[in-house]
Amino acid sequence: MAEMLDSLARVCLPLDDSTVVLSGHGPQTTIGQERATNPYLRDVASGQGEGAHTPPRRGM
Repeated sequence: MAEMLDSLARVCLPLDDSTVVLSGHGPQTTIGQERATNPYLRDVASGQGEGAHTPPRRGM
């Protein structure tokens, strides 16, 4: 998980908000949309990083 968060900080956060993201597992989005709605990216952007966010619960 730490490697993924480090990658987000190094690769994704420097990109412009209008950069299109084609994730392969959902609809097209942008870095700006992800900054606003993705809890992992929000935590990395705020400097909280790993351990600050509890992963979303899956299932019922």
